[in-house]
Amino acid sequence: MEGSKNKTIVSKILSSTFDSINFNKPQLLENVINNPSWHNCNASVTPDEKIMVFSRCNYTSENKLICVLYESRFLNGHWQEPQRLSDDINKTGYTSTQPCITTAGILGYILYFISDQPGGSGQTDIYFSKRDARGNYSKPENCGKRINTAGNEFSPFLNANTGELYFSSDSLNGLGGLDIYKVNTVETNALPINLGLPLNSGYNDLYFALNIKKSSTGFLSSNRPGTIELNGQTCCYDIFHFLPSPKSIDELATKTTVTPIPVNPVEINSDELNVPFRDFLPLKLFFDNDYPDPRSRKSTTNADYENLYTDYFSKLQNYIDGFNKNNGTSSEEERTAVEQFFASDLQYNFKKLETFTDRILKELINGKTVDISIRGSASPLADSGYNLILSKRRISCMVNFWLNWHNGVLREYMKSGKMKISEEAAGESLSKTVVSDKLNDLANSVYNPIAARERKIEIVSVNVIHP
Repeated sequence: MEGSKNKTIVSKILSSTFDSINFNKPQLLENVINNPSWHNCNASVTPDEKIMVFSRCNYTSENKLICVLYESRFLNGHWQEPQRLSDDINKTGYTSTQPCITTAGILGYILYFISDQPGGSGQTDIYFSKRDARGNYSKPENCGKRINTAGNEFSPFLNANTGELYFSSDSLNGLGGLDIYKVNTVETNALPINLGLPLNSGYNDLYFALNIKKSSTGFLSSNRPGTIELNGQTCCYDIFHFLPSPKSIDELATKTTVTPIPVNPVEINSDELNVPFRDFLPLKLFFDNDYPDPRSRKSTTNADYENLYTDYFSKLQNYIDGFNKNNGTSSEEERTAVEQFFASDLQYNFKKLETFTDRILKELINGKTVDISIRGSASPLADSGYNLILSKRRISCMVNFWLNWHNGVLREYMKSGKMKISEEAAGESLSKTVVSDKLNDLANSVYNPIAARERKIEIVSVNVIHP
């Protein structure tokens, strides 16, 4: 808002109607919602359009942003004075934000939100609270470790018709910084599934929401290419409308031939050399079981990651055949899961590595020093001592990749110390998922995409030092 001398800018909530072709001009909600003393944001409205839950945020004297959830009811054509939700939901000194309130049938409503309150799995976790017909909210419950990680989970959205919870995470295996996942809340053992391309990208993707009146369409927010730019750099989050629904990804299982999902060339382009390094990280690169140099006790290798990747990618059908939990023909769900891993994890991240390496070369040519930190890890099929050695070997093959890349163009930079590589071999110690370690269960210990995602190295940081 404008003062006599200074401008204080706060966020406000707007609404726009969609007539199946275009959005109408956005309109600010009334002042009872858009309090000029707060940032007003993250509005969620129930399917019956009777209740809205939204966030109000402000900075503390320690410059920490604290958000609090409010509820407003729609009566007589207007939103009523918002009421702050309970102290159980809005814990003093902590943030509660990004609500999703939806119907829970005869039980009333259910509210999902994120919070950094103590007792969670990581930095921000997803919680839920039930609301009865009188407007009372139950004590919130954490969604548990199958959904929440040691990192950040954001922007939950529940499809009440299917029980599928959509959310974003920066700590599950994905294509970029934040990816969108879905998990079936009805099946207690179901694990999150990455929605894959094109809904996810190599950038940050979040605030996924389905159109409640036509679930084949929906919306998400992203800072991928195509958003508004400042000074030639992708910086900002825009709203995207998508069609068809994510279910079209599952339809890959009906294909009669096995063809990996094509990587969108718009997302990985080796000519785009101005992308900040942080947009690549963590860069995850995957390995076939016990590679390189199976059963070796050496911590180094002559293998080059590019050759290992090419060989691994050629084994797509082997992995589809191997991932059959019932010792028969792989189910459609199993086939789809393997195809998604080979395309959205293995193939996509190798192409991302090429762009990343182009970016490194640009900095080196400009006289800068580049310090790269790599972490290696393994699935728990072998003993922990061997897995530590295997992790070191995987980092070694990444070093060989750069030594050999484009006829050795980086070799002199590496020998002179202008391109430095710091190694952190983690073995299986950092695994956050439950992976089979049984030799007689190769379907899960080797071919299951969950196990395959543990066999990786991660480029976790890049430090560019100016001369």
